[in-house]
Amino acid sequence: MLTIDKGIHSIGADYIVSMATSPTSPSTDHEYFKIGWRLRCKTCLNQVVEGDVMAFDLKSRMLVIKTDNSTKKEGYDVHILNLYNVSEVKLVSESKAQPSSAESLPELNRDKLLERCTRECESKRHRIDQIGVDVSPYAQKLFDTISKQLVCKWNDDKGIVVPDAGVTIEAPYTAADLRGPNQKGLEHIKKIVNKCHQSSDTSLSESPSTLDTQSTSSSVTESSEPS
Repeated sequence: MLTIDKGIHSIGADYIVSMATSPTSPSTDHEYFKIGWRLRCKTCLNQVVEGDVMAFDLKSRMLVIKTDNSTKKEGYDVHILNLYNVSEVKLVSESKAQPSSAESLPELNRDKLLERCTRECESKRHRIDQIGVDVSPYAQKLFDTISKQLVCKWNDDKGIVVPDAGVTIEAPYTAADLRGPNQKGLEHIKKIVNKCHQSSDTSLSESPSTLDTQSTSSSVTESSEPS
């Protein structure tokens, strides 16, 4: 639930600001967050953002707040808050100077934004390509481990191909399943495979003991029940 202090409240799903009315204005007049107002917002994750309102879109419930730059003396940071995920909004201060119609918001570098968007999309696509189809958790773990050092990809036979090392790892992905003409590359990948395999064996060796304990406990419970 969103709680708002100092005259700001919610009616249904619409977040509005209840302004002080003058004798000449009706008591039902309401206005939304004004540009320049300083707000302190607390998100559902207990993150507090305090800054000046740059824009507010009622339809999407998006509030844009400008804060001081956390790393540089010049400039500022821009936060876009979804009010559905905000638990508290406090009005710190109202804008002393009313923005004129001639004032406009600072221009955004669209080329830079597009470049960032493209870079993020490519990164996501690359990560999707790294996820094997119908492979075991161990195979995926091995792939992720190798990809931290070398570029690798999946082939059609669910094998892990490491082009820079000239090595292919076939299922079930042990040191004996390495294929390739490059002896140096084989030795390097073999060390990674053995280390990853040992790590998986250690984690698996801990699981049976837990299952045995649970099985024994279950057997005792069943045997103690009257027939």
